[in-house]
Amino acid sequence: AMLALVIPKDYSRYLRTGKPSPIQLIVDGSDSNTATIAAGYVNTVIANYNMELLKRSLSGHVRISPIAVNLKARPWFNPDFESRLFIIPGIIAVIMMIIASLLTSLTIAREWERGTMEQLIATPVKAFELVAGKFIPYYIIGVADLIMGVLVGRFLFGVPIEGSLVLLFFLSSLFLTGALAQGIMISAIAKNQLLASQLASLLTFMPALLLSGFMYEIFNMPKFIQAVTYLIPARYFIVILRGIYLKAVGLKVLWPETLALFIFTFLAAMLAIRKFKKKII
Repeated sequence: AMLALVIPKDYSRYLRTGKPSPIQLIVDGSDSNTATIAAGYVNTVIANYNMELLKRSLSGHVRISPIAVNLKARPWFNPDFESRLFIIPGIIAVIMMIIASLLTSLTIAREWERGTMEQLIATPVKAFELVAGKFIPYYIIGVADLIMGVLVGRFLFGVPIEGSLVLLFFLSSLFLTGALAQGIMISAIAKNQLLASQLASLLTFMPALLLSGFMYEIFNMPKFIQAVTYLIPARYFIVILRGIYLKAVGLKVLWPETLALFIFTFLAAMLAIRKFKKKII
């Protein structure tokens, strides 16, 4: 629902007694264009109603003074219209995607270029263990970047976390695991650092920046592009971050995005292990 009208239970009693009654009008501001149009209609209806009351009062058709409708607007989740409250969670998602995908996309490709992959293949280390060895250091770096981003957002920009900090780190770790696995998969396929970095930018960084809803609202995108955004994991992670940061919601609300991240992480990890083979060819 883009707009909801909340009428109190004792509204009829207010009408009989002629006393002013509060009525709440809730507008979904996530789609700013539609919300602005809806608010404009509401202002027009209220202005016309007040003008009609004034005419009836001046013409003497009513014996009591009519009660004008007074509209008081109050933003719900960002009352001061501070952009940093909306931007900081999205920045964290983009930074984590950069650290995870762009850096890990060079790990295995670097081994092939330097000729050290043959030495690793000759060792008794299994493919899964080798991938884990490439995964763990960057996972630690990603968690450190997450902590730094949260601390900088809180103490430097003054962006508080309204929701659960434990849930934030758990879901961030889930997203980070999938992004790292995606980067390792790209590195295993490319076998060249330049190609790997270009693929990582094309498949991870640019979509996370442009198609995740961070810079541009998904509502305003063409229908085809909106369908493509469902394949971008950063889309779901940004919804999770903003939900925890601004709305203090939990898994009861964020379970669709959490399920999407689980599927993404599982598929990326399976593909990364499958694509990396301890073979020269």
